[in-house]
Amino acid sequence: MTELDGSPAAPIMARRAPGWLGPTIDYGPLLVFIAAYLGFDILTATAAMVVAAFAALLLSLAVTRRVPLTSLIISITVLAFGGLTLWFDDPRYIKLQSTLINLLFSFTLVGALALRRPLLLLFFGAALTMSRRGWRSLTIRFAGFFAAMAGLNELVARTMSTEVWANYYTFGTTLLTIAFIAAQWPLIQREAHDDNKPPGETR
Repeated sequence: MTELDGSPAAPIMARRAPGWLGPTIDYGPLLVFIAAYLGFDILTATAAMVVAAFAALLLSLAVTRRVPLTSLIISITVLAFGGLTLWFDDPRYIKLQSTLINLLFSFTLVGALALRRPLLLLFFGAALTMSRRGWRSLTIRFAGFFAAMAGLNELVARTMSTEVWANYYTFGTTLLTIAFIAAQWPLIQREAHDDNKPPGETR
């Protein structure tokens, strides 16, 4: 590809993402859903989340010229099932969206583990340094957690009112996720590499 004057065109390269972008894309639509639900109803909150998910994709493209795979998957499911919820005026679709996302993450982690592809290492390797055994254990735990969250979401969605489910989705899932991540700290510490430890020294 060349410019009009015949000189080679500079390739369009992805830019380095600023630290605030990832959390904004991943959690921004959920925060918008919470704020809208507190002020209005679930259909209004769903519409707000769909708009926020679309805006998050545009923001990522504008800042980095790309969209992280996990963020893309979450945004697509939010847009698809949120759109179905609004089209059919039926909150069952947005409830199903949470179940499918959790199952997808669980199956993906299990599949990657079977293929010996350390997905969690790719995502968190820059922040955490652990042994191979530690990454395997953490992957199994995350896969189990996502599967349990899918089952719990289905239980609440099918046995409770939409209002109860909305409160669970907005607050319960966040608290459970924080609690689960905090519970992994002993494993992370136990399996962490200590680069400053003298050779031959054991724990």
